[in-house]
Amino acid sequence: SLALIVIGLTTTLSAQAVQLAIANRKIKLYESAMKNLPVGLYMKDLKGNIIISNEQMVKMTDNEGNYKDFKHVTEIFSNDHIHTMEEGDNAITATGKPLTFEKVYLPKNGVPHHYRMIKSPIFDDKNKITGYIVVFKNIDKEIFYEKRKDSFIATLTHDLKTPTNAQLKMLN
Repeated sequence: SLALIVIGLTTTLSAQAVQLAIANRKIKLYESAMKNLPVGLYMKDLKGNIIISNEQMVKMTDNEGNYKDFKHVTEIFSNDHIHTMEEGDNAITATGKPLTFEKVYLPKNGVPHHYRMIKSPIFDDKNKITGYIVVFKNIDKEIFYEKRKDSFIATLTHDLKTPTNAQLKMLN
């Protein structure tokens, strides 16, 4: 009977070791995915405490330091941006649905950047919001090309309209 107990204990420990190895592998996969995402990402609780973030968030917001050192959103964003984020939090809390918006962010270095942000609620097992996940992407290039396209179309329209008007006057 002692042998059965030892075998049972060994089997249990082996099963737990396998589960722990699987959990560790999942954690490494999540960490790798977070690190290599081409977007800024952070999760925060309802008080603004940062639960997890990635390196891109630090780069995109022109902050210094290790992304793992940030404990609260006030260490990253200005009061102006915090106020805007809180408005988004309130809208998400009211609806329980994600929110997408674009924002111009002025970091400490004074060079503005345009971002597209998606903020989504995090629910617990009782369907209560316990925090938010925020994903943001720099859209400076998109804005630049949109302005260039608009300028091109305006110039083209003007250049086509001028000779056409002259021809119409001539025909009249």
